[in-house]
Formats: sequence, C-alpha cells, structure tokens
Amino acid sequence: MTAAVLALAILAQPECRIQPDQARTLARVSLAAEREQELPSGLVAATVLGEAWGLDLVSRHRHGCDVGQAQIKVPRCDWTVISMIRPQQINLRISALKLHRSRVKCRRWPHLPACKRCIWGLYNPGSKRWCRRVMDIWRRIKAHVEGHREQPTT
Repeated sequence: MTAAVLALAILAQPECRIQPDQARTLARVSLAAEREQELPSGLVAATVLGEAWGLDLVSRHRHGCDVGQAQIKVPRCDWTVISMIRPQQINLRISALKLHRSRVKCRRWPHLPACKRCIWGLYNPGSKRWCRRVMDIWRRIKAHVEGHREQPTT
C-alpha cells in the first residue's frame, strides 16, 4: 500500500475531519510507524480516525488527558509529557507500539476481557466499543484500497 492510496482511503472515510495535505502526511507517517512495528497497513490510520477523526486534540477527562491524533493517555495531564508526545510522528509511533504490545499480550493471554473483543483491544481496554469502531474503519480503508487496485490504469 502506498501513502497516496492510503491518503485517498482516509479521505473517503466519513469519520475524516482533516484536509487532503494532512491526510497525505497522516498516511506517510502511519505507514512508517506500522512498518516499524510490523503491523498491518492502515491500522494506525484507522485508529487515528476512530479516536479523534484525524484531528490533533488534547482532551481532558477525570483520569488525565488524551493527547494527539492517536489520543495517547497521559495521567494527571502532565504538560511536559504532553508537549513531548503531541508531535504527529511521535504520537503515531507510540500508537503503533501500543497496538503491537496489545497484539503480543492478547496472543499470550487471550482470556483477558479486552482481548476477547479483538487482538488490538488493550490499546483502549476501558472501551467496549473501541474495537468495533476501529475495525469497521480499518475494513473500509482496506476495501477502498482493494477497490483502487482493481481499477484499470489507462
């Protein structure tokens, strides 16, 4: 999968709230992070769309803050940590690492409640809907990419 094709697939998703140039950057950075952690193509982008519609947000909740496009959790909203993990490349690399660790732990302990939902469930273990939301987006991205491959080039 190329970054250009993934960017088109990202923009085609109803959850997408970003501009085309931001989608191209998201595609490029997420593919690099996925290759680094040996994750399937499009999974980090689907996570970003499922978490924050592709937007770079800092949202506060009672346990801390969620930071960046991948909504990485920061306990107690430590602004030093927030400033370190908010840049897109770092945020998406952390996201890819969390997805990789979830896959490893869920293969080791498949009986965990979050792992019963999906192999990536430990990315956001407190949410019962996270797996379904992100997996639906990921399936649509893959279908869009496959549809793009089937079109003849002239």
